[in-house]
Amino acid sequence: MSHPFQLMSRSTRRLVLWISSIGTAVMFLTIWLVGRPLITPAAPLGIVSFELAGEPFIVRSILGGWGQSGQIRAGFSLGLDSLFLICYSTLLVAGCTWTAEWIRIGNRFPRSATKILAGAVEVLMWGQWIAAIFGLTEDYILLSILLGGGMQWARWARLCAEAKYALAGTALLIVVLSAYMEQLKVLLLLEKRLGSRTRPAKA
Repeated sequence: MSHPFQLMSRSTRRLVLWISSIGTAVMFLTIWLVGRPLITPAAPLGIVSFELAGEPFIVRSILGGWGQSGQIRAGFSLGLDSLFLICYSTLLVAGCTWTAEWIRIGNRFPRSATKILAGAVEVLMWGQWIAAIFGLTEDYILLSILLGGGMQWARWARLCAEAKYALAGTALLIVVLSAYMEQLKVLLLLEKRLGSRTRPAKA
C-alpha cells in the first residue's frame, strides 16, 4: 500500500520537504534553547531525562530539581515538542521516500534484495506516523504529570519515548546511510572522470 507522500507530485514533495526541513531546524533550535536550563544533576539530558525516567521516584527527583519555574519551562518544551514531532516525522517520511526510490531505480542490489529493502523502507515510512503518535502520547502523559497527576503512567511515557526514538532513529540512520552511499558514488565517478582527463596520452 503506497504512502500518501508517494502519491504527491514531485513539485509538491519538494515543497513539503523544504517546509518540513525549515520547521525541523527552527523547532530543534527553539527546544534546545528552551530546554538548556532543564539540565540538572537529576536530569543530565534535560527534558529527555524526564521522558525516559520511567519510575515515579526518578520523576519526583527531576521535578524537585527543576522547581516550579523549571516545571513551567518543561511544559512549554513539551508543547513545542508536539509541533517538532510533526515537522521531523514529515521530513523523515520524505527521506524514506527518496531512499526507497534510490534503492529501486539504481540497480544497486539483486532484484530480490531490492524488493525486500525498498519494501522495508516503505514500511518504515508508515512507522514515522506511528512514532509521532507515540510521541504525542508521551507528551500528554508527561504534561499530566507536570499538572500533578498520572505519576503511575511514567513507565508508559518511557515506553512511548523509546518506541518513538527507535522508529525515528532507524529511519534517520537509513536515510543518512543512503545519502552517504549516493554521495560516495558521485565522488568516485568524478574522480574517475578527472583521472581520465589528466592521464597523459599514449605516444
